[in-house]
Amino acid sequence: MRSRRALALAGLTSVALLVVLSVLDRRLQQTGGPGIVPFEVAGDLTRAQGILADSGSAGRDTARLSLWLDFAFLVAYGGFLTLAATAARDMALRRGWRASLSREGWSWRCRSAPQHSMRWRTSSC
Repeated sequence: MRSRRALALAGLTSVALLVVLSVLDRRLQQTGGPGIVPFEVAGDLTRAQGILADSGSAGRDTARLSLWLDFAFLVAYGGFLTLAATAARDMALRRGWRASLSREGWSWRCRSAPQHSMRWRTSSC
């Protein structure tokens, strides 16, 4: 039961942070800047400084807050995915789906699927 609560908490936290980050991105675009994603992938200092200059001081404050919350989002989202994968594995083991988790199971089928192009559409990889 604890793992379900942790999974739900991580999922809800991820969704809440994504909503807040979306609002902050919209606010950043309204200050005249291109948004947080182009700033994060600016590539060099000159371009990043140009984006911040276009955004003004309010845009800089919004970008700073967005970057800090983005770190929290990455932790929450990563935790959610880890807990979800663990829950799926545990459920598969409880139901006796051991063959699908073995080397001879899904992973082998997915690797060999391109070699058997005629069977590609029937593979569930």
